[in-house]
Amino acid sequence: MEIEANFFKGHEMRKTYRSKKFRENICIKYTDLDGGPAVFEINQQLLTDIIKSKVKRFTLEGYTLTGRQLFYQLVKDNAVPNAEKVYKRILSLLVDLRYNGVIDWDAIEDRARESSRPSQWKHISGLIDSALYAYRLPRWKDQDYYLELYCEKQALEGILRPVADKYHIYYGSNKGYSSASAMYRIAKRMDDKIYANKICKLIYLGDHDPSGLDMVRDIQERICEFLGLEVENNEFFNVIPVALNKEQIEIYSPPPNPARFEDPRAKWYIKEFGNVSWELDALEPSVLVDVAEGAILEYLDMDKYNGWIKREKKDAIKLREFNKGPEE
Repeated sequence: MEIEANFFKGHEMRKTYRSKKFRENICIKYTDLDGGPAVFEINQQLLTDIIKSKVKRFTLEGYTLTGRQLFYQLVKDNAVPNAEKVYKRILSLLVDLRYNGVIDWDAIEDRARESSRPSQWKHISGLIDSALYAYRLPRWKDQDYYLELYCEKQALEGILRPVADKYHIYYGSNKGYSSASAMYRIAKRMDDKIYANKICKLIYLGDHDPSGLDMVRDIQERICEFLGLEVENNEFFNVIPVALNKEQIEIYSPPPNPARFEDPRAKWYIKEFGNVSWELDALEPSVLVDVAEGAILEYLDMDKYNGWIKREKKDAIKLREFNKGPEE
């Protein structure tokens, strides 16, 4: 089918695709944290207004949330109860609100289903601008430490990766217990840095639940196995857990979840912490950023780091002058 050349000129995606008539109230039967039956009921428009207010606030702060993060913000404000059935209904509502143009499609993200393609430019100057933006010298070359930032949750990549990018370090998400291949690649980088007389730290953020806490031990043991190091009391490599911990739970009061009894590690966890757990997603984005950034700055010599940035700026001036070419 042939399309006229100017058909899409000035075209923009529509804001509204459906015209769903919402019910006046939402009513959900669910199981509460104590295992008993409960009912949640709220006016549909009231809940929508609360969601719109949350989305507006985080958008203005520069954050795009996942559906789960937004749900936890609603739970934290006592707008909805913390229950799986309620969570699924909120996700369904978020879909309807976007299709009906109530909230913007770009306000909610799904990191698990991201797509990508190789870069392209309209002209050579665009390539040079991109190169200038990406140009970085080895900023950690003269640092005493080598750092990497890791998170249990892939869904939080949009919040935490910019922190890693800002300080020029590797970022990764293990999405549960990491594969042997992923552990080997990390260990290989650590081995290179240890050989270069660096002290290596892997800054880690994860859930406060049986598996989330145990992953710190798992990563430490597996990386040390590849490096031929003692798991404890070695000065070359250590996992540094910075979230989620009991102190942060007491300060920020994230909503609790029941500990999963089917988790084989639940027995020791419940004995020490009780039968509740907390997810990292429940912390506000700004808190996650502050925690990660604070952990990095603890090991970073900023004077040395800024020295490299100054050199990069001087190099960028030279490259821009080169791009202009000789005067005619």
